[in-house]
Amino acid sequence: MVYCPHCGKELKILTILKFCSYCGTDLTSIAQKQITDTQLSQKKILVRPKPSYRPWLVVIAGIVSAGVIFIFIILTGLFFLGSLFGPPLGSGIEIHSDADFIEYSSSGVGSIDDPYILSNYTLVGQLYGFSIQKTTKHFIITNCTIEICYEGINIENIAPGTASILANTITYRDCRVWETGPHAGITILSSSGVNISNNIISSAGYEGIVIEESKNCYISNNTISRIDRGIVLEYSDSSIIKKNSFFDNYEAINCIGSHFVNITDNICINNEEIGINIMGSNFVKISNNICFNTTWFSWSSSGIVLDTCENCTVTNCTITDCYQGIYALSSSYCQIFYNRLENNSIYGITIFNGYKPAKSNTIYQNSFLHNNLGGISQGSDNGTSNFWYNSKLDQGNYWSDWNGTGSYFIAGKANTFDLYPLSDPPV
Repeated sequence: MVYCPHCGKELKILTILKFCSYCGTDLTSIAQKQITDTQLSQKKILVRPKPSYRPWLVVIAGIVSAGVIFIFIILTGLFFLGSLFGPPLGSGIEIHSDADFIEYSSSGVGSIDDPYILSNYTLVGQLYGFSIQKTTKHFIITNCTIEICYEGINIENIAPGTASILANTITYRDCRVWETGPHAGITILSSSGVNISNNIISSAGYEGIVIEESKNCYISNNTISRIDRGIVLEYSDSSIIKKNSFFDNYEAINCIGSHFVNITDNICINNEEIGINIMGSNFVKISNNICFNTTWFSWSSSGIVLDTCENCTVTNCTITDCYQGIYALSSSYCQIFYNRLENNSIYGITIFNGYKPAKSNTIYQNSFLHNNLGGISQGSDNGTSNFWYNSKLDQGNYWSDWNGTGSYFIAGKANTFDLYPLSDPPV
């Protein structure tokens, strides 16, 4: 028998074959035709079978790879097109010196009695509406319509008490600008004493109004809707947030590290998680606010949150249809009185130890109406040495589920009681 020297197959019709019918090897050489069985066994050791390919798998892999590459190219192209053809940084109206006011103001000389007036501008599709920095003159931005891609009005490092932002309408427009930052309707940085009043801010990026390191600001009568956070106050002491309306935001007011702030007469409706969120701020006064319907169901979802605060007061507020009414976390020496807490899913007021104790808080003369239906209590205390009554007045709170005699039990690990429950709701 004669075998093919390459694949080892037996060749039955060798006399007429020039090539192996199995692998195509040239058989014209006499040496190849006379391969012995011993040589064949040695040769077989060296033979490697060819892999079996499935062409349809190769086609599918190619299509998937091409698709991934195509998507990457499109996204990369959009990024660079947005950067190249989107509005340039600093577009809109830039005022970076006192002399720049002359070009853009309609009247005024920049004094406190006769400020520069920047009015009736319509700014659409700009990165910034107004960017004002490092000025000392008094000015007013008023009656402008701003449809922004990044920030409507940006004010930085101006002289204290020189700016007023009044009666403007600011909305957000998706210009596919690849910028990072606050994406805010109005941003105030290191500029104290700014008056922001009577503006309408809707769908304007992440924040409606951001104030950072700018004390003594006055924010009033603004309407802010469909934004992550309505007003953000950071490290801006002694500011006033008054008579603003918030609708359909994630949070209405967020006060961080700002002391001696007054938050009063605001309306917060249908905000997803928190109406008024006070974090790391002391001596804050929260009064006469209405918080209605927070739609999230989590422990942080509340009408009012006091997080790591001291010596704050919450008084004469109405909190209804929220997940919980007031949530005091790691907060101490606070006074919570004369509030109406009604129809909240769990507790009207919750006190909770966090990484710091929640201690020596006093809760009295509040009306607890139909909170935590089906539960054992409308209040919860997991803090330390808190008082659910005023020991000087011998007055506690009104509880709609109190049986009319004895004290009222407060749920939680503190195992405390309202010793002087009220027979009639005080508010």
